[in-house]
Amino acid sequence: MAKVKIKGREVLADIRSGMDDAGLMQKYGLSSKGIIQLMGRLVSAGLLTPAELAERRSLAKTVYFPVFKCAECGEIHYSRFDICPTCGAIMQQLNK
Repeated sequence: MAKVKIKGREVLADIRSGMDDAGLMQKYGLSSKGIIQLMGRLVSAGLLTPAELAERRSLAKTVYFPVFKCAECGEIHYSRFDICPTCGAIMQQLNK
């Protein structure tokens, strides 16, 4: 399967215009994993701020994947973790 090239600024304009994850998935032919990767790349490139991503977390329900928040640093992640990939906090200790 060929990779689809997506222009970051185009998808960013869609995000800022209010398009939800389901709309982005349909427009760009993305899976739920693809939308997660896209958001990560936009943040890594500095096109989307972590705060903007956190505001969209409620939209994550549109693609039916869980959202996890580190109790230590407050970063939002889209996969379960034992050690926060952002701050290194150990989740078992925080949950006790």
